Amino acid sequence: MSKEKETKNVNQLWHSAIPENMHLALNISQSNNLHLDTSDFTKAYTYLADMHVLKQGLTDVMDMLAAFGNCPALLLMGELPVPDFSFEKVAPFFEQLTEISLSTSMLKEYPTWIHHFQQIHTLRIRRTGISSIPTDLLPLPNLVYLSMENNDKLDTLPDCFDLFPKLQYLNLQDSPIQRLPDSFYTCSDIIKLDINRTPLISLSPLVEQLQELQALDCTSTALTSLPIQLSKLPKLSYLKITDTPLLANAAAFDDSEMGIIGGHRNVVKFIKQVI
Repeated sequence: MSKEKETKNVNQLWHSAIPENMHLALNISQSNNLHLDTSDFTKAYTYLADMHVLKQGLTDVMDMLAAFGNCPALLLMGELPVPDFSFEKVAPFFEQLTEISLSTSMLKEYPTWIHHFQQIHTLRIRRTGISSIPTDLLPLPNLVYLSMENNDKLDTLPDCFDLFPKLQYLNLQDSPIQRLPDSFYTCSDIIKLDINRTPLISLSPLVEQLQELQALDCTSTALTSLPIQLSKLPKLSYLKITDTPLLANAAAFDDSEMGIIGGHRNVVKFIKQVI
């Protein structure tokens, strides 16, 4: 049998093993996103292994994904497969990948394979069981957007934000993060910081280094004051303080009943009032 015909037969078996809804996701991946429920993916893998398809040139699950590498986003849900889930082997096929999103309570440890995708600019790790992130992360030099929201066991962040030199957006809402590491304040391109519904009680004076910061959402935090250094940020024009002790001092400002301080001049005036 020719190699071309053999590959065709393998692909036919592969598609027959994929649940219908997942098959659709794979089919649209070349023009849209690759959205996998990996628990179903494992079932498909197991089926193929039982059929001895893997002996016909497909060495692991990710080799099967190589044909779908021209997608901008990889979104993983459900339980991550156990069999040789070898991202480093498939990374070269995903040169156009710019976004990785993980959302599964089954994920208990930070997936170290992420560093194989150095070109990504968006990383979302949400609703997982991760309790810590290793401090020896390899850099993600093109990362612009980082979301670590709804990770209810994650209470600390590693002091390695200097590895994300292009970071502009950080979203930590609904995670029990107690403080921002000092290295975060080296992210001089930060535009928006969302610490909504976190137990943070203070921001460091190092915030003065975030000269591009435009928006700060500290809704439902325990903040009782803000560092005066915030008033030195020339672009800060949106401050949301809903359901915080700060709200009691907002009476003199427009839209204060909504816990929103708008406009650079008002933000500066408010910060100076609550120090």
